[in-house]
Amino acid sequence: MVKGLANDSVNIFASFFYEKAKVFYIIISFVKIMKAEDFRGQVLQDVMQQQIDLTDKKILLLLSKNCRISNTAIGRHLRLTREVVAYRIQQLIKRGIITGFFTLIDQRKLGFEVFKVFVKLTNITKENSMTTNLLSKEEVTSLSLCSGSYDLYFGVTTRTVDEFELFMNSFLLSYASNIHNYTILTFLQEDAMGNNFILDETDLNGSKVSIVREKGSAFLESFNSRTADKKQKLLDTKDRQILKYVLFNARASLKEIAEHIDMTPSAVKAKMEQLIQAGTIKQFTPLISFAPLGYQWFMVFLQLVGMNSQKLYSYMEAHPNVEWCMRSIGPWNYQISIFARNSKEFHAILNQLREEFKENIIFFDSILVFDQLKFGCRVA
Repeated sequence: MVKGLANDSVNIFASFFYEKAKVFYIIISFVKIMKAEDFRGQVLQDVMQQQIDLTDKKILLLLSKNCRISNTAIGRHLRLTREVVAYRIQQLIKRGIITGFFTLIDQRKLGFEVFKVFVKLTNITKENSMTTNLLSKEEVTSLSLCSGSYDLYFGVTTRTVDEFELFMNSFLLSYASNIHNYTILTFLQEDAMGNNFILDETDLNGSKVSIVREKGSAFLESFNSRTADKKQKLLDTKDRQILKYVLFNARASLKEIAEHIDMTPSAVKAKMEQLIQAGTIKQFTPLISFAPLGYQWFMVFLQLVGMNSQKLYSYMEAHPNVEWCMRSIGPWNYQISIFARNSKEFHAILNQLREEFKENIIFFDSILVFDQLKFGCRVA
């Protein structure tokens, strides 16, 4: 049992296999629910390759669009019973392909400042003590190990810029002799693009895998109708309780959420609709370990000029191998997560990107991400 996952009140069991390699892996069986203090979004390496059939691929893709879509709606789209869909999802969880269900929250709408810190070490032997320290900090909401221009990167979420400065001063004072250099980015926006690479052209065979309408608690209409200028009303205690509960339990039913925070399901639904329309809740997405399916995780850093962000995001949304896109202020103004089967495929994708935006790219770099030790958000 890994420290930080053991909790008598939550039935979560985990087995990890750890060895530095070019891939990452985690197996977790979720019996009940996940809490932020128990599940840290780990995606670790060393993996046994697995095969999934076309139906499982379609289920993963539909969940990636919105993981609150019901088993009934998925079954109707794929011509399966809801019981078969439920069984297949449980098997994907059991096999470590789905490691959780996450609610992507815009922390800036909650009054937080968000920063990304990328660090190159002088002595890799000190890495373990540094990561252990970072994992213990409430301000650190994400942490990954990587290779290339940086050895690790982490997200820091604070109430103010001054609070972040205090955090960084303390961090640098503790590890100054072990840090070769570091880069700080001020976070602006992050979006999940939908795992479109799960299905290739032969899998699709001309068909479209998507659900645009569904009655129930997937909130598809709320997502489709929200506008960029919609502002978040001042959050109350119940709003924050909802966000905290669904953070790592994105598929929790309205009834379950309502019972947990002592509200009616209809009141919970109304509040979640407001949170979605204001952009505070950005997406409901599964956490998927792609290493068992043979994919490696690459991150590309871009410094672009004269770039229309909407044009870039449209390109990223349409590209099947782009999974995440982040916009920031700093030496890099965009960071893109790309999943590819090997370095050759990654470089082909990177060259496509360079050709598409050759008039805008000033400079670029890339790293290979192999361990995600923590992933989450602050909501309170």
